[in-house]
Amino acid sequence: MADSFEPTAGMREEAERGLAWRREHGRGGTEVGVARARDIANGRALSIDTVQRMASYFARHEVDKQGQGWAPGEEGFPSAGRIAWALWGGDPGWAFARNILERVDRAGGDIMERRYGQAMEVRADDGREILRGYASVTETAYPIGYAHEIIVRGAFERTLREKPDVVALWNHDASMPIARTTAGSLRLLEDEHGLVVEMEPIDTQAGRDARVAVRSGVVSAMSFGFIVRSDRFEERDGKVHRMIEDLELHEVSAVTFPANPATDLVVDRRSFDLWTASAPVPATVRRRIWLGPKR
Repeated sequence: MADSFEPTAGMREEAERGLAWRREHGRGGTEVGVARARDIANGRALSIDTVQRMASYFARHEVDKQGQGWAPGEEGFPSAGRIAWALWGGDPGWAFARNILERVDRAGGDIMERRYGQAMEVRADDGREILRGYASVTETAYPIGYAHEIIVRGAFERTLREKPDVVALWNHDASMPIARTTAGSLRLLEDEHGLVVEMEPIDTQAGRDARVAVRSGVVSAMSFGFIVRSDRFEERDGKVHRMIEDLELHEVSAVTFPANPATDLVVDRRSFDLWTASAPVPATVRRRIWLGPKR
């Protein structure tokens, strides 16, 4: 299975259309959507993580097709929703994302998930600048669509004990590593509050950019990518809760545009399917959470 995937001609056409519509009408999509459209229009290969984000977006926003101004000839065409849909590659992009995730599933691949933590800060240590923050806060519920998720205290214990090779990236870009555990420039630990990340960015353009951006406050968010090894679902006060008990940590990133976990989410569906086999689940949960390919 490839590590990246080239956009189709139909996706590029849709992305170019979305960018042109946005310039003309001044509406539709976010800066993240615009950045995605530029990548697609330029034919830039998309990582599996990006494909998962695309699937998450399309699953949430397919309902927008029912809105006024979606189809040509309707008042308000193209609607903000139609423009945003095009920015992500439109219908060809939705088919592209589903196809790739189904192929990953057939190949027995794991689903990479990503969550966002608290603000980073710069600390001085013997003249060195250390970027420090919490990539994850444990025992704290946060919304994922119409459900909630909690990373249980101790969820990082096994993966940290195994001394994983974790890379710190600049804006999720694998071509821009700025620190690494095996190089000693990235340190991770779990305390009573959550997952602490300390990194000393290397002396590259990306590393220098990260230090300057965090020091100035222009960039203050971080995220981490992981694969769940053990989780469970339960219902509390009418809300579905996902409890992540064990995970495999893969990367952390300093990010310019942190996504809201309530709106930008991919969840590995295996334990969810096991839970729903014996428990009724509100339809709103199924509609709002893209659970990755069915296993």
